[in-house]
Amino acid sequence: MIKAPFNFVPCAPDVFFPTWASKVSQDIPFSGELSGTIKIIIKAETPIFIRNGHNLNHEDNTFSHINLNGKNQYFIPATSIKGCIRSVLEMMSFGKLKPVSDSKVEGNDIVYQFTPKDLAEERVIESAKKQGKNKDSLDLAECIFGFVNKTDSIKGRVQFSNCVCKKLVPMPPNNDLFELVLSSPHPENLPIYIKQYGDEYYSYDDEGSKLNGWKRYVLRNSYWTKKPGKKDDTKSLFKPLNKGSVFEGVIRYHNLKAEELGALLCALTWHGEANCYHSIGQAKPFGFGRIKITIDENSLVVASSYIGIFESMMKDWLQSLSRKPNWRYHFMIKELFLLGSEIININNSNFQYMQGKDSKNAKKNWDYLKKFSKLIEEIEL
Repeated sequence: MIKAPFNFVPCAPDVFFPTWASKVSQDIPFSGELSGTIKIIIKAETPIFIRNGHNLNHEDNTFSHINLNGKNQYFIPATSIKGCIRSVLEMMSFGKLKPVSDSKVEGNDIVYQFTPKDLAEERVIESAKKQGKNKDSLDLAECIFGFVNKTDSIKGRVQFSNCVCKKLVPMPPNNDLFELVLSSPHPENLPIYIKQYGDEYYSYDDEGSKLNGWKRYVLRNSYWTKKPGKKDDTKSLFKPLNKGSVFEGVIRYHNLKAEELGALLCALTWHGEANCYHSIGQAKPFGFGRIKITIDENSLVVASSYIGIFESMMKDWLQSLSRKPNWRYHFMIKELFLLGSEIININNSNFQYMQGKDSKNAKKNWDYLKKFSKLIEEIEL
């Protein structure tokens, strides 16, 4: 079998485009528009690492921070939180696949987020364009968070602050430096990135070939503990913060429709389901970066009603397509929530990177990466 520390949320055959997309504006308010703030609290459920981007020294292996009065103030950058939430919202609202055309990537959980460095990556971009139907129309995430392309742009109506560490839990002194291979995606790996059926491998050039969807790393109950050894240029050294560390920040929203606020709250809270988690930062394949996001009590009071408005909109849209209107149990949404809730033992070898020999043997049998839900059924966890 093909193994990987990640899987995919499959693309739905249809993309949802809001009827109000052409009226999105910073200056002209919607009727009944909503503006306000949401306080968010982030708790690290496993150790977390986001490399310090404020230091010009590329060898910096410390957590993102600024120095205040001689002390490090750790924080999660606003762009990291935004990318994390936007990717979930795109999936929850049946968004379109959108290629990224430069080296700046916001978030890293989506299969189409590659820069065109080689032919395989260019083919991913072309496949994403084909699957992103009506690419010139705005999906819900673009309406809320904005977008920029070569000919047009729209400013987002939701802004995230940095999330400042309010409770620091350091790693033990003798176990605070880690060394792991933090590799880039390999889109040329056809049995993983292209939907397969087991008789032969579809490639990007084949008619009818499809990308597997949005890439999500499986959640872990713990983390790998490999310590630094001999210097190796392919490995990265990093110092994470320990589980239990808590961060706080604010989301400001302006001129949102009730459906949009509901979508934002739904993505933040996983539809209010307590057993779901987000992932953020580096080393996610090795168990780092599982976080729990909660919102302040005032926002929580109204969250369920706005989430209900968003869900009703999605149900009505599905029904208009003659689909079953139960949004929460749509095959795509079920797969997303399973990947957001099922916690895999760190020692389970079925969700680790394959070694060269195992990979070659699997490809001889036309094996391919099965859906996460199928793997969960077949494998004793």
